Amino acid sequence: MKKIAVTLTVILLIFGASVIAEEEVKVPFSAVKSSCYGQIDMSKAEFLLSEIGKDCVKDSWLEENLSKREDKQNEDAGKITVWVDESIEPTENETVEISGTTNLMDGSILFYSIRNEDNPSILDLEGEMVVSGGNFEKEVDITDMGEGEISVLVGFHPFSQSEKVREKYGDWGGNIEGDQVEFVKQDVKGADGYNRLWVEETTFDIQAGVIEKTSETEEKKTNEISKLKEDIKQILYDEMGETVNWGDNQKTFKGMDLIKQFGYEKDVYLAKISYRINDNFTKGMIRGGMIGDAMDFFQKLYNNPQVTSVVECMLMPEFKMVDQYGNESEEQVAKIVVSRDLAEKINWENMYRDRFVDLVKDEGGFWLHTAIRE
Repeated sequence: MKKIAVTLTVILLIFGASVIAEEEVKVPFSAVKSSCYGQIDMSKAEFLLSEIGKDCVKDSWLEENLSKREDKQNEDAGKITVWVDESIEPTENETVEISGTTNLMDGSILFYSIRNEDNPSILDLEGEMVVSGGNFEKEVDITDMGEGEISVLVGFHPFSQSEKVREKYGDWGGNIEGDQVEFVKQDVKGADGYNRLWVEETTFDIQAGVIEKTSETEEKKTNEISKLKEDIKQILYDEMGETVNWGDNQKTFKGMDLIKQFGYEKDVYLAKISYRINDNFTKGMIRGGMIGDAMDFFQKLYNNPQVTSVVECMLMPEFKMVDQYGNESEEQVAKIVVSRDLAEKINWENMYRDRFVDLVKDEGGFWLHTAIRE
C-alpha cells in the first residue's frame, strides 16, 4: 500500500526591482518615532505609511525599506495589475494537473518546479507552461518523486521572457503589481528582491490508487498555531505567574493574536499579548515590576527553541484603573515591542531597567500610560 502526502504550494514569483507604492507600505509599530505616539492608534500593530507620514517613521527603517530609487519608481512607473487563478489536482495515475487562467499576456511563460520536501536527494521536476488565450495547463508525472510531502512552485520571471513580454512588464518586473503580490526583499541577479503571490496550499493523500482531498494542511497549520500560542502563554506564566495579586484570583493572561509577517521565506509571526500586571505600593513600583517582568519574558521567549517562528512581540499590559466616579475598569497601561533581532543583541546579564527602556524606545517600541509615568 503506497501513500503519498502531497502539499501543493502555488506561488507566483515576479522577480524585479523593489517597487513599493507609498500608500501600500505598512510600517510596524516598532518603526514609529515615539514623538508621534500621541498621533496614532496605540492598539494597532502596523500603520500605512500614507496614514502617518514619513516624518513619524524612524530614518533607519525608511532607509532599509523605502529607498530613493524606489520612491522615484513609484512616482514615474505605470503599474499593471496581474493575477493568476489556478487549479492543481493530483490524478489516480500519480500525476499532477496544473491549469488555470491569468491576465498575463499571451506568450508569457510560467515555470513550475515540483519538489519532495521530505527527500531533498530526489531531483526537482521543472518545466514551463505558455499562456495562450489567457489559459495555461500542464500534466506532470510525479511517480519518480517518491513518497513524502510534494511542493509545487509556479512562477513568472519577467527577465526570462521574450522581448515583447519584457517590453510590457519590464525586464525586472518593474511594471507589475497586484493585490495578492507580496514583496520579498532579497538579492536576485542585481535586483533588490521579488514579489510573491501566494495562491493556494492544499494537501492530497494518494493511497492504493484512491485520491482523497483532505484538509490536513489546514488542520496541521491550525494545530501548529494553537501549540505556539500555548507555548508563549506558558512562558508568560513561568515568568509572571498564573494570577495577579488583585485579590480576586484574576488570571495574568488575557489574550493573544499571532499576526503573520510577510517578506520571509517561512511563516513567522508578530505576537500581540494582553495580560494583567501586579499591583504594588506606588506607581513607580508598579512600573518597575512591569518592566522587570517584561525583560524576563522577552529573554525567555527568544531563547526558547519552541517559539522560533515569533520574530517580534508586542506586550500590552493592563491594570485595574478607577475613574473620578469610583468606577473600576481594566485599561492598557503600556506597550512594549521587542523584535528577535533586538533581543539577540542584548546582553541580559548587564541590562537594567532604565537602560532597557531607553534601548526599546530607540530600536523597538515603548509607550506608557500617564497614570504610571514618573
